[in-house]
Parts: sequence; structure tokens; C-alpha cells
Amino acid sequence: MTAPHPETAIDVADEWVSVCLASDLSRAGRLVVDVAGTPVLVMWNDGDPLAFHDTCIHKGRSLSEAVVFGDRLVCAGHQWSFDLRTGYCKVRDRYQPVYRVSIDGDDVVVNLSPGA
Repeated sequence: MTAPHPETAIDVADEWVSVCLASDLSRAGRLVVDVAGTPVLVMWNDGDPLAFHDTCIHKGRSLSEAVVFGDRLVCAGHQWSFDLRTGYCKVRDRYQPVYRVSIDGDDVVVNLSPGA
């Protein structure tokens, strides 16, 4: 499910971008949004918002179909699992990109910059 948002068409270098409404994310549980051409999975976990690059680093499958198991996001394709906070896949010693995400009023805002 993709939720278009007008602010995502801007240059996002080192910026926080509003990607959806928190109320919409609460209803959906997770959404895939486009941030300047980057597919981003935003989701709730134990009341905290999380944001991942939606394309799995293994075989390119959308992580929107992944399941949360404990502190891991498990890809439905080949069961690669990523730490919910860091994106680290211990078995493969690789990282799925994760992004900083926050709630600003009713806006879910994401920053794609490394170390933001």
C-alpha cells in the first residue's frame, strides 16, 4: 500500500520529510511511502514508529510483507531477519537501511540522511 504525500517530491538531503499522518499509519499499521524516489516502509512497533528502506537487501522483495518476530523484522521472501533498530542481519553480517523517524503533531516525519 502506497500513501502519496505532497512533501515527498522535494530534495530530502539532510531534511526531515513528512510522509504520512500518524492517524493513517495507526489505522494501517504499516505503509510504504515514496520519499524522493526511495521506497520507505513506515510502521509501528510497541508504540514506536520505525522506518526501513522497503526493498530487502537480499533479493529485492518489499518488506511491507515482512513480519515482526521479537526484535527482528523477518522478510517474507527468504526469511532474512533484521534488527528493528539497526537493520543488522547477524547471520549475513549485512545491514538493511533504517531511517530516523519521529512524530511531529499528527505527521510522521522521516530523515533519509545517514546519521541524521
